Amino acid sequence: MFDLLLSVLEKLFAEKREEGDVAPHLETGRRGEEAAEKALVKDGYAILARRWGTKQQRGDIDLIAWKDEALVFVEVKARSAHDRAAAEIAVDRKKRKTLRKLARMYLNQFGKKPQAVRFDVVSVYLLPGRPAEVQQMQSAFGWHERRRFFSSARL
Repeated sequence: MFDLLLSVLEKLFAEKREEGDVAPHLETGRRGEEAAEKALVKDGYAILARRWGTKQQRGDIDLIAWKDEALVFVEVKARSAHDRAAAEIAVDRKKRKTLRKLARMYLNQFGKKPQAVRFDVVSVYLLPGRPAEVQQMQSAFGWHERRRFFSSARL
């Protein structure tokens, strides 16, 4: 039953996209990805894939790029205003886990693994009347979550 409902919803949203009706936050995301891609290419990255995904795993990788000896999986976070928290804060533990799974699936397509792999986060601020502000955080996270140890001492 749930699968049927999900299928119907996907078809409805696909029809909306075909008609050109795009929600403002989705348009901001699309424009942010375009700005991030332009900035990366200008900085010498070769873009291998955009919005790469697979049917076996929900989600997608915004950009997959090559720079020097590194394969770079890029998550883009776009905002139309400067919030209190930086855009990259939105790449939470759940999102990082999904990106790692997708990256493994991408890498499993190839026999030889690249010399280096990293996960970058690119924040894009699209402020009215101004050029896009693009900030790249290289190696924003790795293959494993770091454990946090808290002191039991009271302050």
